[in-house]
Amino acid sequence: LLAGGSVVDGQGHPQAGLYVRAVRYDEAELAEPGGWRFLDVIDGAYVGSGGQFRLHGELYSAMSLVCVSGGVAVARLDDVPAGATDLRLVVPPSGSLAGSVVVEGAELVHRLEVTLERTGGPPLAPTSRTPKWYGDIQPDGSFHFPHVLAGTYAVSLTLESEARPMAVVEGVEVLAGPLTRDPRLEGLVIEAPRTIEVEIVDHLGQPVPSGDIEWSAGDDLTSSFSYETEFLDGHISIPTS
Repeated sequence: LLAGGSVVDGQGHPQAGLYVRAVRYDEAELAEPGGWRFLDVIDGAYVGSGGQFRLHGELYSAMSLVCVSGGVAVARLDDVPAGATDLRLVVPPSGSLAGSVVVEGAELVHRLEVTLERTGGPPLAPTSRTPKWYGDIQPDGSFHFPHVLAGTYAVSLTLESEARPMAVVEGVEVLAGPLTRDPRLEGLVIEAPRTIEVEIVDHLGQPVPSGDIEWSAGDDLTSSFSYETEFLDGHISIPTS
């Protein structure tokens, strides 16, 4: 046994479903305020229903435990001794969020991704990046984030591989404890993107077999987005919305 213990909130309530990693830092990273990058992972495990976790592996110097929620580090314990079984990681208050979308074109459901970006709330332990949670849309259009830190979020829905979100709902308040359901995220309608079919030809009017094309989208030059896209056989579909 490398280490074991429990994950609780500020009131001592067990927090199941989170993930705990035993990681190794270098001395420079530990000395940097708010540093969360690490050299390698020794072991990791999900937190059980009673808030308990157990980790196994070989001990390295400067070992730390990091508690992760949806890929976001929310608590860290440094200088962990080998074999300790009474460790305690305290995480900020959390809740959960659910919603649903109505998609124009059933084939788009599996390509939709939902992102939560924390824009406000109780202060967190120092971290090197803005906390974000990522999830997928289920075939019935629903989505659920079972463990999200309490706070204010911007919820974005984006097609995979696309830069611009198809919908953004800001100011979503996730409360600690019960499931949060914001009415704006219930049956949110997502329209299929509109496209323009373009043919790329050479000076003789023949289709160009392949290459890259750069194009922009936006209301004006100051708000436009630039993309570089491959095309084949002289044809490309460019989204307009």
